[in-house]
Amino acid sequence: RNVLEPHMVALLEATMWRQIRDPDFMLGALKTYRMMTGLSQMDTDFVQNWWVNSLPQFAPAPPFPTADAEEHQLAAIRRMAVDDSYIAPDKELVAEALKTVCTISLPERAYKQLLADPEVAAVKEWVPANFAGPNGAKVFARRSDKTLRVGVPGPYTYAGFHDAILDRVEDVAGQAALDRAVFAGGCSENSETSVSALSEDILKLYYDDYIAQWDSFLRDMRLAPLTDLNVASENLKDLSSADSALKRLLTAVVQETDLTRSDDAAANDKNAANTGSKLLSKLGKLGKVVKTGAKLLPRAGSADQVDMTGSLVAEHFKPLKGTIAQVDGQPPALDAAVVALTALSNVLQTVTANPDPQDAIKKQGGLAELTGAVARQAQILPSPINDWLGGIAGDTSGLSQKAVTNELNAIWRADILPFCQAALNNRYPFSPESAVDVNVRDFQRLFGPTGLIDAFTNDHLINYVDTASEPWKWRADFGLDPAALAAFEQARHIRDDLFPGGTGPVMNFTLEPKDLSPNVARVTLNLDGQNLVYYNNATRPQPMTWPGKDGTGVISLAFQPVDGSPEVMLNETGSWAWLRMLRGGRFNATKLTDVYSLRLGTKGMWADFELKAASVENPYTLEMFKKFTCPPQI
Repeated sequence: RNVLEPHMVALLEATMWRQIRDPDFMLGALKTYRMMTGLSQMDTDFVQNWWVNSLPQFAPAPPFPTADAEEHQLAAIRRMAVDDSYIAPDKELVAEALKTVCTISLPERAYKQLLADPEVAAVKEWVPANFAGPNGAKVFARRSDKTLRVGVPGPYTYAGFHDAILDRVEDVAGQAALDRAVFAGGCSENSETSVSALSEDILKLYYDDYIAQWDSFLRDMRLAPLTDLNVASENLKDLSSADSALKRLLTAVVQETDLTRSDDAAANDKNAANTGSKLLSKLGKLGKVVKTGAKLLPRAGSADQVDMTGSLVAEHFKPLKGTIAQVDGQPPALDAAVVALTALSNVLQTVTANPDPQDAIKKQGGLAELTGAVARQAQILPSPINDWLGGIAGDTSGLSQKAVTNELNAIWRADILPFCQAALNNRYPFSPESAVDVNVRDFQRLFGPTGLIDAFTNDHLINYVDTASEPWKWRADFGLDPAALAAFEQARHIRDDLFPGGTGPVMNFTLEPKDLSPNVARVTLNLDGQNLVYYNNATRPQPMTWPGKDGTGVISLAFQPVDGSPEVMLNETGSWAWLRMLRGGRFNATKLTDVYSLRLGTKGMWADFELKAASVENPYTLEMFKKFTCPPQI
């Protein structure tokens, strides 16, 4: 004893100095130290439990270096309870430790002692994997990446509350009241605090933590992401079943959080005792340890003020209970969501059974109506269950969107994209600096009514796009980048502007001569068989089209000099010759968006015209073509 006990006290002192500002550690350490140095009455069970379970993780050296060390030290603690001589305490250490302990209020200290109580600490953890059913690990996931084997600590369960917390709270409160005297001189606390008032404070802290534990667990849980159509089909089949993992888990959580429920008559009798005279029934135990009992006894009637029913917790989780049980006359809120899940699941079963699921979804126009129904039902569920089902609706919508876009891309890339790129890339007018023209027949095949792009838009794309908006946008449930639609919208503009009446490409406009250079007597414009002759006199606008009536793709501009010398010619040829001639001249916009000023000339001779387009959307500036490129994907 002369060797072991001094060694144990020295180890405890060294550990306390190391943790001197840790109130959680110091709470048990100071009580143990006072008992081991004779400053307080020895509680052998408490000291032995603290020595074995709390000291080792903080001690500067292993307290049990050999296999027999723990047994010898526990025997030494038991001897201290019957011996009269103690090792002198370090008063400075006691004073500093007391300052640290007093940073925690008396109810908090008592609450920590309650959780450390062996009976409370022994309650088994609630493990979600035990309640979620055979598909739980597949249907559920954790935001923290924990497994379903990690759950809620035992004290915060129905059994922990009814079988441990309620059984120990008043004893712990009574002991805390005694500890108030043990720690006297350092903590400024109300010495008149009753056991019932302290019990109420302890339970309030406990209820707050109980709610926080389960709220945290529920927020950490989510329905597993639906990574593909097969996973979606399997998981939704479970979620829509009568015995789903979702219902199993929610039922189990409600069982643990509805603390006011009773399983049988015996439980009812126990709850009745808890709400009334349970506190008084504990006084016999307290009388054994409390010498000044009058201050520790509850005042008359005060026991009724201690909520030992768990109603605060039950009320907080009442909306959750309403998802799987009738509450206040309302049917279970989850039932309507299950109907929506079942409808979605049935369609997914059919889709995944199809040899080409993506095509099957595309032919249905996606799953917007069904996922929307799930999302709407999710909104009426309490948090976080609303987020769980909302996430499933979003995941399924995303898979539907992915399936549709994959199918659309497959068609686009196979049937249209290669020809589009070959026909347009690096060709005029889509590449304004190119000397190579887009072939008119290729242009018609791509952009004309019922052409490749128009047919693709009408046959495959239109069901997913809001074409009434400007610019076009995807249907709300798709949520894709609207920029992907820009090319198809522009192709529609090209069709509408250059294929009036269904034929084309045709450019309709009027041309009105305005002026000639002083050295020119006459100008003659032959626009593919359409002649305009101007002598610098008053004239009217002349309607014209490109291509003209001859279909030769030839334009000639002839200037007759005033001195009678031979005509000076300017020529342009090709499918897009008129656009090239405009770009070769001085072509400028005016205040009117469909009217342009044009000067054509060569070798010091020029003629001014006013060109009025048939529409404000027209090809003459080439912007119509510049805005279009063959999109590599949707």
